[in-house]
Amino acid sequence: MGERDKIGANFLPDDPKADANGFVSLAKQPLYNVDKNNFGPRVGFAWDVFKNGKTVLRAGYSLNYDLANFGTIAAPQTYFNMWSGTRSGFFTQFAQGIFAVSENITPSAYTDPGGILASNSLCLSYLCMAPGLDIYGPSVTPSPPFNVVQLVRNFQTPMNHAYNLTIEQALSNKTAFSIAYVGTKGRDLVNWRDLNACPVSTLPCDSTRQPFGTRFTDPNTGAPLYNHMLQLNNDGYSNYNSLQLAYKVREMHGFTGQVNYTWSRAFDTGSANRGGTFLSDYQNPYNVSKAYAPSDFDTPWNINFTAVYDLPKIHGLPKLVGEGWSINSLFRAQDGRPFSVYLRGDPSNQGLRETYADYTGAPLDYHFHIKNVEDNFFNTSAFVAPADGSLGNTTRNRVRQPGIAQLDMGLFKSFKFTERFSVKFKWEIFNVLNHAMFAYETGNINSSGFGKLFATPDVGLGFNPVLGTGAQRNMQFGLAVDF
Repeated sequence: MGERDKIGANFLPDDPKADANGFVSLAKQPLYNVDKNNFGPRVGFAWDVFKNGKTVLRAGYSLNYDLANFGTIAAPQTYFNMWSGTRSGFFTQFAQGIFAVSENITPSAYTDPGGILASNSLCLSYLCMAPGLDIYGPSVTPSPPFNVVQLVRNFQTPMNHAYNLTIEQALSNKTAFSIAYVGTKGRDLVNWRDLNACPVSTLPCDSTRQPFGTRFTDPNTGAPLYNHMLQLNNDGYSNYNSLQLAYKVREMHGFTGQVNYTWSRAFDTGSANRGGTFLSDYQNPYNVSKAYAPSDFDTPWNINFTAVYDLPKIHGLPKLVGEGWSINSLFRAQDGRPFSVYLRGDPSNQGLRETYADYTGAPLDYHFHIKNVEDNFFNTSAFVAPADGSLGNTTRNRVRQPGIAQLDMGLFKSFKFTERFSVKFKWEIFNVLNHAMFAYETGNINSSGFGKLFATPDVGLGFNPVLGTGAQRNMQFGLAVDF
């Protein structure tokens, strides 16, 4: 992989083509070698067991490949300097003279007290522009040490093995039941590792303990030139296994529907290929298996049903009014997704900003149906800060937030005027029962929001407010015209 104008660099300090600062520019070689052995077979079969068309056994296997998204290389969310904004990509390296700059102060810090932006709270979260205002703060050239990124030369295309085995039984001409095992296995997945992390110790992390701490220095000051050296490699892996049940009804007296139940587990070493899970890969950069835990999206059970009922014609009414009515419904319930428990700070002295907490072994005692917003939905005292010079024993995604359960319904009326012209009216209601659902606020044990539920899932998880899953009851009307 490269770039048209050869603007970019890979930090490869031991490469013969590297410059004095350890970089190999794209003008000298691509970021990584082309992976040419991606053989992707697919195989499957279907067997009519009793040769009567009612009992069918199906199975399949496929090997699929998928490149990491462009953001993984251009703007990785490595989060070693989370809350200070610093991060590097392969096209924004120190070698190009491009620096990530933190803008985490209000404009009032460098404008007159009466300035037009001095009292604008939005400038805490967004870039604010005005004549004479330095958008990126008073200095746009930060001082070392800088963060750099490295991509292994023989980077492999991430692969996914997918396999399934299903048996389906027709119960009648209009109903059927199926049971299936569905699994996937991800290998050569994207993983981040800090090559310059300090070993766990009671001593502070500085250049004297970093593996590359004294190898690259600022020629003017003699200070270390680099801090974190983030390597993108293929050490990540994942596994998914599930039992899936389904019951289907097709056009039985105007009724069509399906009920599905899934019992599954999803585990991986990191659920975001850009490195966005800032606690996953860095607690022990020398042992990837320590990050192997339930995936961010792991939901052990999930049940849903869909139903469509076409109402019979209402006799005695004009055709335009008495027919074309239907009622749709969708119910979904699932277990809560997991989250990690951590604290701000670096008791392990590896150079981190956050670390996992210690789990004391006390029962978590989940209470998802709390009545007071100040109450905790689990036993927060089960987690404490780890001792100095140690890693927290809490694994990634140790605690679960509440699940969701929501019923949506809709009333539809079709008006057919001619063969080519028709109009459909829609009245859709989301969360018909107005069932209260909430998301967790934070996993930081030092935060006042730790153990609290603070928003509906549509807001707390960053999804579509109001119309997303978990919002209060709401409805919408629509009109579709077909011609």
